[in-house]
Amino acid sequence: MASPDVYFDYLTEHKDVLYLTESEIATLRNLIPMFCIILGCLAAVEIARFAIVRKLRNKLLRYDSASERIAASVLLKSRIVLDEVKSQVEMMI
Repeated sequence: MASPDVYFDYLTEHKDVLYLTESEIATLRNLIPMFCIILGCLAAVEIARFAIVRKLRNKLLRYDSASERIAASVLLKSRIVLDEVKSQVEMMI
């Protein structure tokens, strides 16, 4: 990113076309530190959001795969019980 002076030189040179006064340009010059602070804070929030979403995704994937394994295990157990019941019924017949 270029030096802020380049931008303010442009604003000063073209202030008539841009309908700016010297006080408005000075105000913009004074707002640059606040703009940088706000931009830095937004970057920090975005980095934190990325980290939280990444951890949440990993946890959800882990729990999802565990749920699939539990469901498969329950299904297998129910099939085993069903097969045992069928064999007992067949023995009775």
